[in-house]
Amino acid sequence: MRWTAMHAVRTKVGLRPSPFLAPLTWAIFMSFAFESAATETRHLGGGDAWSYSGEVMLKPGSGKGCTRIPCGQYCQNDYCAHGTGHLGTDGSWWYDGTFVDGRMEGIGRYENDFYFYKGGFKNNQFDGESILTCLVNGPVFRGIFVNGTLNGEFVSWKGPCGD
Repeated sequence: MRWTAMHAVRTKVGLRPSPFLAPLTWAIFMSFAFESAATETRHLGGGDAWSYSGEVMLKPGSGKGCTRIPCGQYCQNDYCAHGTGHLGTDGSWWYDGTFVDGRMEGIGRYENDFYFYKGGFKNNQFDGESILTCLVNGPVFRGIFVNGTLNGEFVSWKGPCGD
């Protein structure tokens, strides 16, 4: 049997194998490795199209930059937005919230020239219980979005956006 520090514990008699030490040591090491990868902060950008500041994760293989809006993923070089961050363009729109694998995912706030949205996101789209406030004349919609569309019954004040 091969003896290593990972497979042994010290006792009064000497070293003896421990079946629990190796998996425990590996689990502790991996939790620190994953935690540090997900909480690294960086500034990413897709040329003049978008910029991101926040937590990132190393992307397996090579990351692809975004050349159009909306974008499938917000990645640059080998890093993708992952965790909490701020994404925006030069004056057109911005998003503050969570990202998963380079996509807006979870809870966040989005604003463009026409409306402000606060609620859930899934795969870069409005998704879940949310509030959408139109910036022109101030109508407010409260309801559930599914894949970017207001779904089912909703509450509205002052009519649709732009009236």
